[in-house]
Amino acid sequence: MVNIGSILISGLVMSALYALVSLGFTLILSLRGVVNLTYGGFFLISAYTYFTLVSQYGVNAFVAAFVGIAAAAVASLALYLALVRYIEHNEEQTFMATFLIVFILQELFTYQYGSPDQLLVNPVEGVVDVGGIAVSYSEIGALLSAIVIIGLFVAFVNYTTTGQSIIAMSLDEVGATLVGVDVDRVNYLTWLISGAMAGVAGIFLGLFFSASPTMWLDPLLIAFAIVIVGGIGSIKGTVVAALLIGYVQTLTVTVWSPAWRGVFAYAILIAIILVRPQGLFGREVLE
Repeated sequence: MVNIGSILISGLVMSALYALVSLGFTLILSLRGVVNLTYGGFFLISAYTYFTLVSQYGVNAFVAAFVGIAAAAVASLALYLALVRYIEHNEEQTFMATFLIVFILQELFTYQYGSPDQLLVNPVEGVVDVGGIAVSYSEIGALLSAIVIIGLFVAFVNYTTTGQSIIAMSLDEVGATLVGVDVDRVNYLTWLISGAMAGVAGIFLGLFFSASPTMWLDPLLIAFAIVIVGGIGSIKGTVVAALLIGYVQTLTVTVWSPAWRGVFAYAILIAIILVRPQGLFGREVLE
């Protein structure tokens, strides 16, 4: 018999994880129109930094998580400074360059760590009983992290000068420049924030599943689907689409088979593209 409570809790946790995975991706896509496929490589950087510091050097797990997130943020900014800012106006070049870089990162991590999956040490072991359902502390952490990050980001965008500058640039970069927005500063900050979000997602992906050189692929595809379903540039759309796809996948795995995990999610993507190409909330830019 299907446990409805288990589906509700598992679906919520999975949705929170997908929201974490997608927010940084949609930020860059909405602001610059850049499909940054190297975003998946930042999952690798944060997860393996965490693994190396904790498992090989005995660093405190929370300190290692902070370092991993910072490493992903710095890598994101370095990618922009070293490459993307020179080619971002050519969509094909940007797509191919970021696509190749994530595969280079995959090969580098394969060379360094080998292909076997690496289990990340959970900073807080144990489970808590929620209505007779065991929920791990890492699942609670992912849920709370998603809520806090979404809340902080919405507040940042809506109630700070820099956040308003991000909105202005996403609407009209030339107009934003004319009214005094420091375009370079906003770009640097945006890529840092995007990388940090990827870093958080990478660590939770490693804790939920495991760290491997190919761990970036499925989450990146899911992030892309969520952004399209929700509507490019819409935070609300990203959250709603993450909930939709998270629960669809949970139902699929519970009722049908784990082998079909992604099938219905991508079916939803196809349906949205056919019926509403701009996505569920595609008219919005940033809220």
